[in-house]
Amino acid sequence: MLAVAAVAVLSAAAAPGALAGASCASAVPVGTVRLPAPIVVTTDCGRYRFDRSGAVRFLRGLALPVPAGASYYLDLTWYRLRGGHLVVGHRQRTLWRSRGIFRGRFVDVGAVASSRAAVAYSVFHGRRQSLFVARLGRAEQLVAGGETPLGFTAAGGLIGQRRWTLLLRSSSQWRPSRVIGRVSRVVFDHSTRTVYFVRRGRLERFDGVRIANLAALAALRVGPRPQIEPLGRLVGVLGLRRLVVLRADGTVFASTELPRPLARADAGLSSALAMERDAGAVAFTATRGNTALGSEGTELVYLLRPGARAASVVFRERVGFAVCERGAGLAWRGRRLLYSTSEGRVALIDAADPAASIDLTATVARLPGMGGDGSFDASWS
Repeated sequence: MLAVAAVAVLSAAAAPGALAGASCASAVPVGTVRLPAPIVVTTDCGRYRFDRSGAVRFLRGLALPVPAGASYYLDLTWYRLRGGHLVVGHRQRTLWRSRGIFRGRFVDVGAVASSRAAVAYSVFHGRRQSLFVARLGRAEQLVAGGETPLGFTAAGGLIGQRRWTLLLRSSSQWRPSRVIGRVSRVVFDHSTRTVYFVRRGRLERFDGVRIANLAALAALRVGPRPQIEPLGRLVGVLGLRRLVVLRADGTVFASTELPRPLARADAGLSSALAMERDAGAVAFTATRGNTALGSEGTELVYLLRPGARAASVVFRERVGFAVCERGAGLAWRGRRLLYSTSEGRVALIDAADPAASIDLTATVARLPGMGGDGSFDASWS
């Protein structure tokens, strides 16, 4: 299985008054609760900032993480086709433009990776896949077929995947200098520029120089096909019923059994893992009673501290679950977690004192543009 970073297509939120109907012209709710830090909530009508004082105001401008209309990856490497040429960038910066032109109905971009010195991308012509690499400011070079670029190492080498094999291509001629076979569950960590994978029943990590043997899956008791979530200084290894978080050297940071599902969509976690900045804790969410068919239930926010063998609940929220494509997000700032869901739930959770957590869901629900079919997001400002 090819593990490629998920691509998100950025949809620009409209400015007030841009959408049909009167919802964008309605008054902004008056905030009354003081916040430990400001947040920004995006609705169908635009972006709204909740200040520390609790005041809510509309923000002009979209402040997009990448240029509007671009497709981008989790590390904010983006691409777009302009005049038939492939343009690749990172955040708001344009890095490179192809010399060749994309032609034909069945030509499609597969995956894109970038570094400070080069870009790599795969192109599909029907079922045929081609890997191209280019140094910044130079023309693209066809280097292989049937290969997906995963990312560049800290030394500038390119790691790609061809079926069950990893290939390290040196930056001199982009020829394979290292081949690692029989790999699965491959995930590239953009924060450390390393790749995690499972081989012969063990979790391993490759940084372009050496392979680190981290742990045997049997000892972790997560099953033979776990989900791997790199967290920078930590890595989560998630089975159907158990989560283990490892340090960079393979020692166990913490572990927990996962709650038994009450309904079919309760299996697994409902959010990605979120690591506190100094690796002092890892947070995640799980649902109770989600049938994925439109149901009422509870979402719980769990905290896993160093050395723990069971996660503790720090927050719970009643949720009318969306029918499909629903999820939750968690983001740390200091000791606090910003919790948000695709249904519009928002809360600031105090990990040190959960009783002091602030639920903003009722105020957010009164924002112009809530309840539509467009984008919703909450983030620290």
